[in-house]
Amino acid sequence: MAEEAKRIRTSAKARFTRKRNEFLKSIKDNKGIDTVKRTFAELNEAWNTVEGKHDIYTIHLTEEEVEQSESWITELQELYNEAATIQAQYMNEQIQIEKKQREERNTQEAIRMEQERFQSLMEQISKKKKSMETIFETLTKHAQSLMESRSNGQDATPSLRKTSKELDATLTNCDELHNKALELVDSKHEEYEIEWIRNVHAHYNEISGKIESFVAKEIDHDNVRKQNLLQLEKVKMPLFTGRIRDYRRFKMDFEKQVMPTINIESAPYILRSCLSKEPADVVKSIDDDLEPMWKRLD
Repeated sequence: MAEEAKRIRTSAKARFTRKRNEFLKSIKDNKGIDTVKRTFAELNEAWNTVEGKHDIYTIHLTEEEVEQSESWITELQELYNEAATIQAQYMNEQIQIEKKQREERNTQEAIRMEQERFQSLMEQISKKKKSMETIFETLTKHAQSLMESRSNGQDATPSLRKTSKELDATLTNCDELHNKALELVDSKHEEYEIEWIRNVHAHYNEISGKIESFVAKEIDHDNVRKQNLLQLEKVKMPLFTGRIRDYRRFKMDFEKQVMPTINIESAPYILRSCLSKEPADVVKSIDDDLEPMWKRLD
């Protein structure tokens, strides 16, 4: 019976040694947590088996023989404990590695999301900047058109003042976009943003200066017209209805009675006010220049 128990114990030890080698190889080859767990579980099972078989074997031994056989099982115990320590260290190291990798992935993901958010914000700012540039261009063309309309006898001042306020609002929006962009960009792109807002302000100053100059001149002209009208209240204004035979008398009266009382710059405006619809249409397309107006009427 003792020999049979010893043979079974020896077979259990061989399996333990085989499972221990498999476990150590999985550690050496860094097979990963799952494989290491599996091979250690098999080693643990082999250890429990060989320990049980040894206990059965010692039943058939004398006390002296039992003491002598303790070194055999103690040696295997040490090998198993060593493997358990290695397994614990490996598991802890792998957990730390996976934790670090997870943290790195999270960091990279956070960086990616931040980059996407930054890119999205810059794209929005870029679109808004293009929109502001389009608005500036539209308002500038509108202002130029209004100033040119003066030659057609239209009062552009109220519309120009409204356009000027719209330009002010657009400039404010551009400044806000610029400040937001500066908070986002690095020093490499900062110069581009500064150049952009510099060009915007230059564009604004140019058209605003033209509008202010135009409005100031219009106010001066209006004051002159008012003064002339006050003077003309004392003069009976001639009227030309379009009858050819009355034209010579009309022109003579205008030059003798009206011209001495008014400013030469206001003369075209006053002349237009002395024409009925038909003759007024004749000089409608002519700029406020007295000599060409007389030539056309002549």
